[in-house]
Amino acid sequence: MPLTAEQKYVRNRYVEFLSRLAALAKQYPPYAPNAASGHFRNNVVSDAKIIKAGRAAEIPLAGVDKEFFKEYLLFYKGIFRSFKKHENHHASWTGNSGLFLASFKTLAPTILKLAKAIGGLYEGDLIQIKAVVEETNRLIEDTKQRNFSNNGRHASGHISVGVKEAVTQCIASFALRKFSKNLQSQQIVLACYRQLNGLSTKRHDPWLKANWQLRFYAICKMSAVRLKAL
Repeated sequence: MPLTAEQKYVRNRYVEFLSRLAALAKQYPPYAPNAASGHFRNNVVSDAKIIKAGRAAEIPLAGVDKEFFKEYLLFYKGIFRSFKKHENHHASWTGNSGLFLASFKTLAPTILKLAKAIGGLYEGDLIQIKAVVEETNRLIEDTKQRNFSNNGRHASGHISVGVKEAVTQCIASFALRKFSKNLQSQQIVLACYRQLNGLSTKRHDPWLKANWQLRFYAICKMSAVRLKAL
């Protein structure tokens, strides 16, 4: 069944925000295997398109569509607040580079699982999902080749905690609203929430890890692609 104008509007707002988050995560890739990009964080909180994505609804919404849009704003505010609250962190690092590189071995299979969890929900443009997997794998390889950062100001690991808290709240809110399981856009959004909730909050010491940023990119991009294909 085709989406109504109201359903398309809410869907498009999710696509707008998720696509821009993914674009910034790609434009400002991880600084090093052991450090997510501080430029990524800074641009999330200052980017004009990200800020615009938090605007009020521009068309009348009622019923389930109104509730779904409230859900979107809860998601937007939670993610934006997570980046805004936690400024880049200056520190020195004396960790084990081998452990970080070893973690990248499990990252590519994880991206394939994301593709199945988000892209495999419904029949659609799987070619685009495959392209996201390939692009993420390229970013993984590029990051592995970078030198480790021993000192500098990079994205804070506390962002991971903020994002997890935000999507945990969204999942609980989603359940209370009792949306229909038949509306694909809502189920894709819920899958996006669950994958973001699964991002690790551990061992981001002293900075947000590069593989967190790469998985964040993949989740946001795949979700936007699946929603746009509806």
